[in-house]
Amino acid sequence: MAFALIASVSTGAGTTAAIDTTGANLIVVVIAVASINTEFTESKNAFGAYTEAITNSDADGNTVRVFYIFNPTVGSGHTFSNAFDWQAIAVAAYSGAATSPLDQSGGAN
Repeated sequence: MAFALIASVSTGAGTTAAIDTTGANLIVVVIAVASINTEFTESKNAFGAYTEAITNSDADGNTVRVFYIFNPTVGSGHTFSNAFDWQAIAVAAYSGAATSPLDQSGGAN
């Protein structure tokens, strides 16, 4: 089965608009935090059962973090709130993911 985008949303700060994730079996969340953000802390509990796939930071402390969850609870009205004082967030919900959706990860500053 091929990947198919079910829904996506992004925002610069605060809470995202609601999306309908019905039919998705994978949700990917990407957050970006600037070095000026001294309030950033990570807690997987706030992301529920999400797994962190990668974290990349540059010398100034600007950081991008990628999280995912396979077989999430889906439905209408999903929002993502500013739990970590992020500077930006992007969320994508897909159908067609394999049981172990993380094949590889990598990055560069």
